[in-house]
Amino acid sequence: MKRSLRMLAVLIAAAFLGGCIVSDQLTTLTIHSDGSADYVLFRSNLRSTEKGAKAEKELADYKAKFDARAEDEFVRIRDCGGKIVQATWVRSEAPFSNVIHAQFPDASALEKFGSTKNEDGSPLITTQFHRDGARRKLTARITVPSDSIKEPAEPPVKEPLKQGFANGISATRIAIVSGSIVAERGFTVASDKQSALLDGDEIEQLLRKGNGTMELFLEWEVTP
Repeated sequence: MKRSLRMLAVLIAAAFLGGCIVSDQLTTLTIHSDGSADYVLFRSNLRSTEKGAKAEKELADYKAKFDARAEDEFVRIRDCGGKIVQATWVRSEAPFSNVIHAQFPDASALEKFGSTKNEDGSPLITTQFHRDGARRKLTARITVPSDSIKEPAEPPVKEPLKQGFANGISATRIAIVSGSIVAERGFTVASDKQSALLDGDEIEQLLRKGNGTMELFLEWEVTP
């Protein structure tokens, strides 16, 4: 199944729920100067788009997998060498809410978590962590199929945008433990220079300009 450019942007640091389960998702990736990181994913208003018995089964299956730590997000974390510190229900009845806290022990695990491939095995997102003296840089190179790069037929209008937010909010923040962000592409930096939000609109535009290929990055200078 082909993903939209916006979904690809969010995929860089955020997880997706399979099937017809939808939710609001707030993701924070806090990176230490050595490349290790803490990952916190908060999901709320988690529900099924199905109706009746089918929705009940879908939600029951999701709850069972979460309790067994076998849900897709747990698998992704473990496969890249991460450790699940805590997985907690905030609300254990539909609509669900839960929190996952995980740790990546080093830059290698962080890079694996932030990288993924297309169905044919070719790189979709390749993430790298760079160290150069006091400078740190996280880059993600994105390559999408050329047939997914299409100019909008007309400028976006306000109502569909509002409807999209109403259906589900998703935001991904990258925070740094010490230092100050000095450069970025594909992010909106907070005023205190300590964190930045992934900017789906900018990433989408850059992918179009690059005919399906672009590199986003966040660069910062650490302090002792």
